[in-house]
Amino acid sequence: MAGHIRTVAFAMIGGAWLALASAAVAEDATQTAAKTEGPGLEVHAVIMEGAGAISKDVSFSLHSTNRRGDRKLEDSDTGGQAILDAPPGEYILTTVYGATTREQKVEIGEDGGRHVVNLDAGEITLDVIRGVGQPSVNKPIKWTIMTYGKNSNGNRKVVYEETGIKPFLVLPAGWYIVHAENDGERIKHTIEVTSGVRYDYTLIHY
Repeated sequence: MAGHIRTVAFAMIGGAWLALASAAVAEDATQTAAKTEGPGLEVHAVIMEGAGAISKDVSFSLHSTNRRGDRKLEDSDTGGQAILDAPPGEYILTTVYGATTREQKVEIGEDGGRHVVNLDAGEITLDVIRGVGQPSVNKPIKWTIMTYGKNSNGNRKVVYEETGIKPFLVLPAGWYIVHAENDGERIKHTIEVTSGVRYDYTLIHY
């Protein structure tokens, strides 16, 4: 892991539980893209501006649209980089990495094209313990991650749900509300995701 480690602590809320977090600069893996031969789009993703290319587990899909807005899948690929085949024109590129999705308009010229997707995302892990110094709760926990902000109806949008132990997630930079359901009780906390940084969040459930 590149960079330095720093620790962030959050105050106890309601006297019931505490969330602690440690952070490290996210690892960047650089990969050299292959040369595009003929029309097509050479594409890779970075977790933040100026970072190296993400080396694996990125999904790319290229869609064309008509005047009615209907989409047609032209090509797709998964890995650290891709060369998506399509004739010259304008397209919609969808990039998915973890729980982060980016949609962008791209153009392929007569000689093809290149595009770097800046995901502006960070990494987090989530954990629950029963007290300071205690081991992790070793059973599946239902995690729900919602936007911090609310819509016009006063509701938050669910951006990710998972039932598991110590999930690892990649999310767009921003603030979120996390719910963890354990033994019929719900632990709630606000978390931050920072572009290019990994936070390990531990919720203490007394």
